[in-house]
Amino acid sequence: MNSQKILIWFFLLVLFFAAGSSVLALGIYEFGWSGPWMAYIPLPAALVDGRFITQRDVFRRVGAYQTLTGEQADNQRKTVVEKLTEEKIIADLAKKRGITVNDQEAEQYYSSLLNRFGIKSEDASNEIRQKFGWSPEEFRRYLVIPDLLETKLKILFMAAAEDGSVFRQMRLIENRIGAGLDFIEAVKLYSEDEESRYIGGETGYRRLNEIEPWILDEVRALKNGEVSDIIVSSNGYHVMQMVAREGSGDDEQVLLRQIFIKGPSFEEYLEKEKENHRIYVFGKL
Repeated sequence: MNSQKILIWFFLLVLFFAAGSSVLALGIYEFGWSGPWMAYIPLPAALVDGRFITQRDVFRRVGAYQTLTGEQADNQRKTVVEKLTEEKIIADLAKKRGITVNDQEAEQYYSSLLNRFGIKSEDASNEIRQKFGWSPEEFRRYLVIPDLLETKLKILFMAAAEDGSVFRQMRLIENRIGAGLDFIEAVKLYSEDEESRYIGGETGYRRLNEIEPWILDEVRALKNGEVSDIIVSSNGYHVMQMVAREGSGDDEQVLLRQIFIKGPSFEEYLEKEKENHRIYVFGKL
């Protein structure tokens, strides 16, 4: 008799759980329910080539956006799902091309992002939690690694286009400077960086640890007045001139001028690559 009661209660609990899950799924997928409780919901938000993006993954990013900006972030769910989908596709493309991120690169880029967000390394743990609601380990996992992997893929994409018209244009500019064209005049004539072209290409004094890792080696080697070779970045192509260096070691600051030409559109390339992946988004966003 007792075993029958236990069995009945077991089936009732299963039915209750199933009914609750159905109501919850209906609310999330059809009516857009959201809240802090979604951090504990394992339901899927999207499927990319058989791999799930969970509602929990989405909530973590939406929550970080809200903490960082102080804005209500419910309308960011669609953007976040699209971003997480792109991250999975980018990871696939990077793997196919042999692109990896080692510990040293991750740590260097971690320091670079801290500087970008105005976070002091000695206060990183507290400030990351205040700005993003993440631990430093989560900051590395959810922001540093995906962002660096995407950047390295973009640089490879730009480098692969060195036979294209944009890179040839930059080569002609480099040759004109080598033949005697004043660098500031070249900036006015050719640079596409709207923030610096009207001030002679100057990017302001920056510490070496504030300069993007893929540009840093070229910058380190420059003496005052010297002009770099063409530098490939995630956005396009740069030629830089060292204006001044001050200080030494970790306190050294440099003042650079640059000519920047935009590279081919990585976004268009990524959109075409999406057509080769099976993507399914669950419910309404």
